[in-house]
This record gives sequence, C-alpha cells and structure tokens, in this order.
Amino acid sequence: MAAFLPARRSKWWIAVFAVFAAVVFGFFLFVRTVMQGQPVNMQFIVANTVLSLILAFVACIFGYFNAHLVFIFTAAGVIAGMVLMLITISKNTGWEDLIGFILFLEFSVFGFVAGILLQVIHFIYTVTRGRRKSREEKGKEKDNNT
Repeated sequence: MAAFLPARRSKWWIAVFAVFAAVVFGFFLFVRTVMQGQPVNMQFIVANTVLSLILAFVACIFGYFNAHLVFIFTAAGVIAGMVLMLITISKNTGWEDLIGFILFLEFSVFGFVAGILLQVIHFIYTVTRGRRKSREEKGKEKDNNT
C-alpha cells in the first residue's frame, strides 16, 4: 500500500518503532526543558518513556501486521498533536501546559481511530471487489460454455 513503509512482518519495523519512540520522547523533553523551562527528573523520564513506548508500539504493531493506514493516521495524529501542543504551550498563561498535553493525546487517539476506520473500510472494499471480480469471471465462463 505505502511504498515508503517496511513490508509486512519486516524486521525494519523494529527500527521504525525505535525512531517513533525516540521522536516522541525527544519532543516531550524539548517541551519540558526549552518551552517550559523546568528541570528533568526521574519521574518525568519514566512517565514519558512509557508513554512514548506505548504510542510507538500501538502504531508500529499495526504497521507490522500490514495495517499501514492505521500506522499512517496514528503517526499523523501524533504529529498534529505535537504541533497543537507547541502552539498551545507557547501562550503560557497558566493552564496551557495541561491543555496542550490533552490536545496531544486527543489528536493521537483521533488519528488512531481514523486509521482503524479507514483500514476497515479498505478491507471491506478489497474483499467485496474480489468477490465481484470472481462473480464476473464465473459469468464469463458460463457465457463461453453456452
């Protein structure tokens, strides 16, 4: 489906997983240190490492099993959430850090749900198209035999 993604059940998905998790963790680290000016402590590292690994695992496991639409839309949702989080946090008048994080999570979930829905629609379309083709071929065989 997507030529730029690794093949189904490829070992390259491990590299995609590592890069995805590192980018998300790096983003959280950037927001914490540069945007908010707060020190990094062990609780932050553990919590954001777990969150980054979960997001990367959910996206990449679907890609690994050839549900590329789920991976693409989850990644797009994460990127959109990052952008909105940066825009929201830059205003820094009080609640924006919490609102930015909630926006990030919302768009990550929206991307995942959109990917699931589109993958199901694609699957149904592929299955019904295959049945339609086989019926047409059977009809042509009957016409040729008579």
